[in-house]
Amino acid sequence: MAIYQQKFSVKHQFDVYFTRGLFDQENEVLARALGSKNRKALIFIDANLAKQNPGLKAEILNWADYHKGCIDIKEIKELEGGEAIKNDPNIVDELAALYIKHKICRHSISIVIGGGALLDACGYVSSIVHRGVPLLRIPTTVLSQNDSGVGVKNGINRFGIKNFYGVFSPPGGVINDFNFLQSLPDRDWRSGLAEAFKVAIIKDADFLKYLIDNAGNFCKRQHKAEEEMVKRTAILHLEHIGKGGDPFESGSSRPLDFGHWSAHKLESLTNFSVTHGEAVSIGIALDLYYAAAIGLIKESEAQHICFVLKSIGLPVYHPYLETRFDDIIKGLEEFREHLGGELTIAMPKKLGSRTDLHEMDVDVIRASVKKLEAFYGPDELSAIAG
Repeated sequence: MAIYQQKFSVKHQFDVYFTRGLFDQENEVLARALGSKNRKALIFIDANLAKQNPGLKAEILNWADYHKGCIDIKEIKELEGGEAIKNDPNIVDELAALYIKHKICRHSISIVIGGGALLDACGYVSSIVHRGVPLLRIPTTVLSQNDSGVGVKNGINRFGIKNFYGVFSPPGGVINDFNFLQSLPDRDWRSGLAEAFKVAIIKDADFLKYLIDNAGNFCKRQHKAEEEMVKRTAILHLEHIGKGGDPFESGSSRPLDFGHWSAHKLESLTNFSVTHGEAVSIGIALDLYYAAAIGLIKESEAQHICFVLKSIGLPVYHPYLETRFDDIIKGLEEFREHLGGELTIAMPKKLGSRTDLHEMDVDVIRASVKKLEAFYGPDELSAIAG
């Protein structure tokens, strides 16, 4: 027997920019992010974003005209955002056909402007066409600017399983333009706060205190607090990806998915009528009370954070936690199957740090659900149930 061992490494690096008025003519951020001159570009825009910002396409074209020779825009394509695009069985072929039509290659660039779901779907297609066309992400929601948009994951939903098809493919760059957040509906804006609480609870006690102290400012959508929250959350995610030792999740641990095992299941059970951020908020609440029940944190700490989440308009309970309890519990196995290996659930060791659990007691989960229900009065419960 002869064995030849092949070993090599690939270095990944991308810049994340924070700005305002990205397509103002004098703004040079996009030119810097593009790097090479006059690259052919295919641009995808969330259709709802384009509707909320009716002059956006013209701004992009005017910017390109002002910066002549910087970018060769072949098409600006509007697409339906949200989970609908990730659930569309035809989306891969529909988008791939545009790459053929415009002869987009690996020296070209894809630019995606929209929320996390649009970034996921377009990023997935970009990463498989020609084995990978460079991608520039321009996230436009809190959730995508502070979490998914700065990560290395791309995916679409299949067979009722969130992100069943997907690849790890770092973007060529990320540009966060805070101006886009101003046009977000309140519900979408609040949803992004869940990921800030998620990463703070398991990684940064000082940041968690900042989030709690600024709950009132978040309710008012105060710009300074908003920008600080987005930046600090994004940086915590970036530091984990770059320094955590497992950016492509080759092991069984998913440290950035605290609160997500039940959240992913709740999303699919509600046919995504519960947004990702709302589901994560509920998942965080459930796991906080579980952590308290097994002595990792104090119950008063779990209660306080849940009150804060509820005060800024995020849910901490959904009736399906009880009426579909057996289905929710199936989320544990689906969570394990997604990576393989043993079940690994991130939990706060104490607030601001993390430990991993490899099993969860179903009776303790059920008891934790009952405590979450107590946060709502009868009228509120009726409203949630619809």
